[in-house]
Amino acid sequence: MKILFALRLYTGLEDSMINGSWEPKGVPTIYKLLEGLDKNHDIKVLLLHKEPGKMQYSKYRETRDKDVKFKEFKNTFTIITSLKNKGVGIYIFQKVLEELTHLIKIILYIHKEKPDLVYIDNANVWSAGFIARAFKIPVVLRLLGLYPYIRKLASQKLRIREKILKWCFRAPYSLVINTKDGSGKSSDLKKILNNKTNYKLLLNGVDIPLSSELHQNKYDINRKILSKGIDRNSLTCLFIGKLETYKGCVTFVESIIQACNKDLNVHGIIIGEGSQKKKLHNLINKSNLADHFTILGGLSHKEIFRYHKLCDLYISLNHFGNLSNSNLEAIKIGQAMILPKNLLPETDREDVKLLGEDGILWVENPYDVKGLINHIEAIYNDRTMLDKYSKNIKNRAKLIPTWNERINKEALLLQNIVSGNR
Repeated sequence: MKILFALRLYTGLEDSMINGSWEPKGVPTIYKLLEGLDKNHDIKVLLLHKEPGKMQYSKYRETRDKDVKFKEFKNTFTIITSLKNKGVGIYIFQKVLEELTHLIKIILYIHKEKPDLVYIDNANVWSAGFIARAFKIPVVLRLLGLYPYIRKLASQKLRIREKILKWCFRAPYSLVINTKDGSGKSSDLKKILNNKTNYKLLLNGVDIPLSSELHQNKYDINRKILSKGIDRNSLTCLFIGKLETYKGCVTFVESIIQACNKDLNVHGIIIGEGSQKKKLHNLINKSNLADHFTILGGLSHKEIFRYHKLCDLYISLNHFGNLSNSNLEAIKIGQAMILPKNLLPETDREDVKLLGEDGILWVENPYDVKGLINHIEAIYNDRTMLDKYSKNIKNRAKLIPTWNERINKEALLLQNIVSGNR
């Protein structure tokens, strides 16, 4: 099976592309699939760099397309740069021209590679909608959750841009695969898909590293890694995610500051990169509580697991979904966690179905600072709550597949499409 992948250059893959060393720091649902398929199939990966929007971040600055070879893969990755990096002005004109340029380059690679299947993510849906109509090759559209604009597209009153986007989603895809991350409502997406398009919603997998570091003394390792602000009475609170407002990073920092101002010995540990990083530093410095925070930047998944095990409490305040990769990893580890019960867009409540009403500590919504501080204070005064909620969440961990199980399921879906097309 020969597959052409046309994917956004995700933030979690940028360091690998810049450094030439395969060390992904995010999107395991994508990079695990690429690793798995490369073993037995012929894959060609195009990574299309997009100019970051308001809630996006990118450190990639190359001005020319280039190939990157990793020893872990048989074929090279081709990075196609954004027009902003080429110095093209006027944002709207730039975006239209960027999408058109990316479409043309994907088509050129289709003619060059002659794949059995084209796999395109939602960041390139403009290209996907055209290619699925213009070519007889099967096209798989890959979504990484349902953002609020999907619900908007399901409504009647649409602007010209939204009508074109809806046209792209209604193309005759062989399959649409979506990540079950707890965001949005699948019924909204089905309203805008072609009636003949198959739709699959898949929960991501988790593999726990067999590392002795996960079992070392928490206090000693924290002192070794963080070197400040941690003692045996500290309550360590972990945040993992893009440092963007919609991920809840600002609310997390504000809550830890308020908890510290109540004389609670709390330490916030933040893993991630994003456009709000400077704002977080400013908030922390203004509060004179720098010793109560550690901002680590982006880390590899192997390193991140260590922090899940080392920290007392995991806090996610994602506005859109509660079943992100980091959240699933916390569940699999058995880490006590706090999540928002009511997300900003209406959802199918897949998170409650998986986690249960009593499995974790809920706050009202992603902005519920008062509820979050109440939970932190209660745990700070009664550490046995950590064991209680850790046991609760471990009972749910068995519902999460391994990455091997998850990738095999998706690979089989792709193989069935190719087999049926021959």
